[in-house]
Amino acid sequence: MRRSLLTMALLLFVLSVMAIVADAQVRKAAVTPSPSPTTNRTIPTTSPTPTPAKPQLSIDETVDYINKKLAEFSPYEYSGDHRLIRDSIKLSIDQRKIIETSLEYNKNTKQLERYFVGEAYVENLSESDFKAYNRDTYSIIYLNCTKEDKCVTNKGFSANNEPRDTDTYDFLSIGHSPDTQTRDRLLNAFKHLVKSLKEKIKRAGADPNDPFANPPKR
Repeated sequence: MRRSLLTMALLLFVLSVMAIVADAQVRKAAVTPSPSPTTNRTIPTTSPTPTPAKPQLSIDETVDYINKKLAEFSPYEYSGDHRLIRDSIKLSIDQRKIIETSLEYNKNTKQLERYFVGEAYVENLSESDFKAYNRDTYSIIYLNCTKEDKCVTNKGFSANNEPRDTDTYDFLSIGHSPDTQTRDRLLNAFKHLVKSLKEKIKRAGADPNDPFANPPKR
């Protein structure tokens, strides 16, 4: 009789514990929110910030750049004939001419023997036809004239500034020691320089009172 009572008490205890556990699970389910259904969303990605374009050099800055490069890679040896040459450029006061000075030195004595001054009006140069080449002992850039006109006047002088021959050519030639990368960069610089000078000349000659006198914007 006593064993039956103990068994019944134990059974009631187990049932009460199960009821308590079930009630706790129901309460937890009521409090915990159900997860929202998963949706296929594309996470927006931040596009990389574009690299700002390098500002174009002004006319004066371009001339400085060219002369710096020419000085860095000069003097150069011309065709193995024992001459060392150092080229540089400048602009006329009104910036309508490019003026090149080419100094020629004796390779052995390093003494100036003669020099040449070549000049051309910017309007007569064709920047789209500028060329650059490598020779055995130097690189050279040709600033060609338009339509093969002889637009370049080249004057020779002795080391004592005595005038020599004067010739005309259909190009200005600028040289430096052989370096392909510098040669190509200088070619781009000369094209930019001449284009900028032409645009400046057009603006200077435009009539502000005439709407059709100004050059079209590019």
